[in-house]
Amino acid sequence: MRFSCLALLPGVALLLASALLASASDVLELTDENFESRVSDTGSAGLMLVEFFAPWCGHCKRLAPEYEAAATRLKGIVPLAKVDCTANTNT
Repeated sequence: MRFSCLALLPGVALLLASALLASASDVLELTDENFESRVSDTGSAGLMLVEFFAPWCGHCKRLAPEYEAAATRLKGIVPLAKVDCTANTNT
């Protein structure tokens, strides 16, 4: 029993690390409540790239990792944001 518990430890650590990395995103999440204020406050760049997506959309799902990578590369230059159109219908 002791061996099996120790064998699970690296797997649990990997899951926790991936969950932490997944939650740390450089893509801003915009909602109906904060859209106007966040878009108008773009800083010195004066612009923002916003993706309007639906979680069920296959194209949106395929774009997500590339969009995340672009947000990381452009951090501090141009902010990238996203709006879930299924949850925010007034934006």
